[in-house]
Amino acid sequence: CAMPTYDVHGVSVEFPYDAYECQLDYMAAVVRALDNGDNALLESPTGTGKTLCLLCATLGWRRHHEKHVAAKRADWEAQAEPGAPTLEQSCPRIWYSSRTHSQLKQVVHELKRTSYRPASVVVGSREHFCVHASVSRHNGAKQNALCKRARDENRCPFYTGLRTRGKKVNTNCCDIEEIVATCKDAGVCPFYKVREESKDAELLMLPYDYLINPQTRESLQIPIKNSVLIFDEGHNIEKSCETVASFEFTATDLAKAILEIEDAFDM
Repeated sequence: CAMPTYDVHGVSVEFPYDAYECQLDYMAAVVRALDNGDNALLESPTGTGKTLCLLCATLGWRRHHEKHVAAKRADWEAQAEPGAPTLEQSCPRIWYSSRTHSQLKQVVHELKRTSYRPASVVVGSREHFCVHASVSRHNGAKQNALCKRARDENRCPFYTGLRTRGKKVNTNCCDIEEIVATCKDAGVCPFYKVREESKDAELLMLPYDYLINPQTRESLQIPIKNSVLIFDEGHNIEKSCETVASFEFTATDLAKAILEIEDAFDM
């Protein structure tokens, strides 16, 4: 059956059930910020469906603008105007971030309750996605190196499967566990499947660190210009920023550094 639809500042927003007044106010604030291109710091009491409101308001706003752009593109006169917006300019992709992948699993669960089905993907590292029998036992730089070797030597059946069967696998609106299970059953590499899907995804879900850390953000090879950035559970951002900007320097590290300096002097 059709879901309740609300007019939120001129934008039709579909909601899974009858919305409370506080939820309508929250979605109105989201739509206003998106319309004006503003930053917004929003809060609502626990149990008021903040994640659902964020998803419905943002996806409803994007759908509204998508229709607007499609109409303008159909109008050749408007299309010829030098100031006419392109599809990419008017329909930005949405980056939905939360603190952990566990919290993102809940976001995917909420997304499935809505009527919206954007091209979506959950972004993660090799440690989350690798299903290769031996490479998956490692992590970090060693795992990256072993993965590259397996691909170069054609010893990863899942990477080979990606090239032959990857397009047949549907990972839309799936959480990490579902993506891994679906790809593994199809003999397709989940990590590179997600990377391919990310290029054209309308909704990308990922942990804070992937956006906050410049190196990680650049490794995604997906520009965030002209995008909607959402930081759910924003009170955790400060801790994430501290982690990204910090490093450990132990007494052992210091002792080794002193030894190297002494060796350098002896030389």
